[in-house]
Amino acid sequence: MELIRGLFLERLNRFVLKCLVDGKEVPAYLPNPGRLIEILLPETPLYLKPKTANSGYPFVVYGAEKSGRVVMLHTHHTNRVAQWLIQRELVPELKGYKIKAAEVRRGGSRFDFLLSGRRGELLLEVKSCTLFHRGIAMFPDAPTERGRRHIKELAESGMGAVLFVVHDPQAKVFVPDYHTDPEFASTLYSMRDKIQVLAVSVGWNEKMEPAKKVRPLRVGLEPIGRELKDRGYYAVVLRVERDRVVEVGSLGRIEFPAGFYVYIGSAKRGLSGRIKRHLRLRKRLHWHIDYLRTASVVVYSFPIRSSVSRECKLAHTVKRISDWQIKGFGSGDCSCSGHLFGFRRNPLQNREFINIMLDFRVMEIDRVLNRI
Repeated sequence: MELIRGLFLERLNRFVLKCLVDGKEVPAYLPNPGRLIEILLPETPLYLKPKTANSGYPFVVYGAEKSGRVVMLHTHHTNRVAQWLIQRELVPELKGYKIKAAEVRRGGSRFDFLLSGRRGELLLEVKSCTLFHRGIAMFPDAPTERGRRHIKELAESGMGAVLFVVHDPQAKVFVPDYHTDPEFASTLYSMRDKIQVLAVSVGWNEKMEPAKKVRPLRVGLEPIGRELKDRGYYAVVLRVERDRVVEVGSLGRIEFPAGFYVYIGSAKRGLSGRIKRHLRLRKRLHWHIDYLRTASVVVYSFPIRSSVSRECKLAHTVKRISDWQIKGFGSGDCSCSGHLFGFRRNPLQNREFINIMLDFRVMEIDRVLNRI
């Protein structure tokens, strides 16, 4: 496939990017509803295919670069990749199976393939995995009710399998991302004896051709069971649109310059509820962040589910890359100087900040997998 290179500038909406191609800003269609925040960072190289004049947007995004490697982003292309893997018997657990039908309806869902082999028929759902960091591949990168329903219906069929195609040749292990979507992870974990959970890593070149060497991945399902509880620590990203002075409980009047803020907190139980409370505006003001919320909007949240709290360690790490700190904010029960940090620019577009958040999530996964 002949593609041209561009640079990512901005995500205009879920399916449209603003790109720089030959010095011009142009829109491009992105056939991928995932968040992709660890990939779509400013000036990330993109691989684009020109579209015909009547197709709405001049380009379609097929891939991007991450850490110098090409990542396939076109989710519709993933089924063709899976078909290629099955036909060449590159997925060990699917050797001997042939594709009998595609887009098969069963119950209330449509599954990607119906396979047939000596052991009978097998329903196969294929998932595209673009979230990976330090050898660990994770899915999903955004909550997916559809994905959870697919897992349940595959289990109920008595003849189901799910294949995660990981677009990183250096991945070593796959886990459901219980940080991002604990309900999907819990469903996959509880159904692990009723369906086959498979994962393979695939590398790509600049023409979006898959590498001939495909590697089966270890699936780390069993160890994560003890971490599927609603506890841990988190970061919330907020935006203050103009300079504000806010009365913050016992801290008194505090000046908040316009910009972005990252608040670090923790919850020994009810982590999801704690974060949802931060999102709400109507509530009794109690925590320091409750007062700041009256003058800000929540941009993003990063839950890190863990039986070990590293709230203060995360705060110290974020502090090192921040532009300023609000002293005493959110640190009444620890010895830290504060748990709120200011940024002139959106930290979600800061590769160093994104890597910090991924580092902490992966550190917790490494711990439960006994890799550290």
